[in-house]
This record gives sequence, C-alpha cells and structure tokens, in this order.
Amino acid sequence: MVTEMKRLSAYLPDPVFEYLEVWATDENRSLSSLVGFLLERSARDRQKERGETMPVGKVEASSDRAELNELLSRLAAGEQVPDSELLIFAHQCSVEPETLIQLRNRVKGKNGNGNPVGA
Repeated sequence: MVTEMKRLSAYLPDPVFEYLEVWATDENRSLSSLVGFLLERSARDRQKERGETMPVGKVEASSDRAELNELLSRLAAGEQVPDSELLIFAHQCSVEPETLIQLRNRVKGKNGNGNPVGA
C-alpha cells in the first residue's frame, strides 16, 4: 500500500530556510516532512477555494484496510510512526495528515508542542 512519493528540489532564501529548520525541530519532524506537509496543505487549501478536489487514492482494497488497521494498531501501541509514513496513509485515506500526526503525538502522551497532554 505504501506508494512512492515524488521528490522536489527548491531554493529558499537563507532566513526562510533557517526558520523552517527551527520549526521542524520544534515539531520533532524532518525538514523535508514539514515542507511536504506545508506544500500539501497549501495545495489543498487552494483547491478548496476553487471547489476542486485533490486526486488522492482511497482505501478500497481489503489489503489496504488491513495495512491501515496495522498502522492504527502501531499508533495505539505508542509506536513513533514516521511522519512520511503517516503522510502516505493520510493521502490514501483522504484525511488531513495533521490528524494522524496529532493522534500519534497524543497516544505517546504529548500534544503537538511536545508537552504532556493537558499541559
């Protein structure tokens, strides 16, 4: 079920790059994961504004559902599933990637800021 993701190169001014590095570190993400998330969110926002839909794969086959169940079981067990894997599953399930990332962080006892839940 895990599909290939496209690779993209970009050039950024130093201050923007440095800001993104700090942001990624604050969220315990790789810089690549953060930038991918931001680009995807921006594309989805633009498409919503235009009344378009993002062509992403749906979870339809039973083997895909089994893999989704396996991912959710890993999250429930507190496993630190990489953002890249969560992004792929989010695409395939048509859910916001941040939803799965927040779920993972809550299950491991932290909110999105790395603080204990409720703090």
